[in-house]
Amino acid sequence: MNWRSITRKKKGKITQIQVRAPGPVASSQQSHLAKLRHTEPGVHETRDAPRVYELAKEFGVESKAVMDQLKEMGEFVRSASSTIEAPTVRRLKEAFAAKAVEQNRQAV
Repeated sequence: MNWRSITRKKKGKITQIQVRAPGPVASSQQSHLAKLRHTEPGVHETRDAPRVYELAKEFGVESKAVMDQLKEMGEFVRSASSTIEAPTVRRLKEAFAAKAVEQNRQAV
């Protein structure tokens, strides 16, 4: 085990305590975490709440455009790493689909 010593000063008394230092993740923990992340080797488990940047990649736009659209819809997102709930994702997909149809009409 990795231990480290910490010195504390409390009410004029100096005490020294031993605490466990964070260390690397054991291989058994890594394999357990991998099982949680993947249903099959190489296949990612689907999440209910995708991140903003994942949706931006799916729509072929920048994350900023998705964040702006969410802001127009009244949803608050802090960054491109924020997750979005399923009902909001559906509304967002409808909004981007409508924009794509509008752009196609203008191009013709």
